[in-house]
Amino acid sequence: MDCLTQTLASGTSMKNVFTYGSLMYPEVFEPVALVSPSSQRARLDGWSRHAIRGRTYPAAVPAADSRIDGVVWMGLDGESLQRLDRFEGSEYQRVPIIVTLPSGEHIAAEIYRWLDRDCILDQDWSQDEFERCHLPDFFRIHGA
Repeated sequence: MDCLTQTLASGTSMKNVFTYGSLMYPEVFEPVALVSPSSQRARLDGWSRHAIRGRTYPAAVPAADSRIDGVVWMGLDGESLQRLDRFEGSEYQRVPIIVTLPSGEHIAAEIYRWLDRDCILDQDWSQDEFERCHLPDFFRIHGA
């Protein structure tokens, strides 16, 4: 079985999803997707992460000479992907990418790309600030 996109005997396609903001945290990801898949740290080259005006979650957009460190969740089924799509809403579009694992292996995944560049601030989203100020209540406020 190819680890880029796993396929079950039933023909259901399983996908990996790279997360770079609130969905990096199991306490947000798992209640949204209603699964507890395996995950690991990953790097995405050629993209940048940004703070968004008036929001506690980030945006990711393609950007040469940039990279995002995040978490890749492995082997998600169609129902879990639909739940994630609903959670992310119309502000994001799920698109295919290639991420690099700590081992150096490259795998296919999908990322939620931010669509409205006018809202993006010219600064990275602060993971430390999110953990300190927003993570404890994030799912309660923005939950699925």
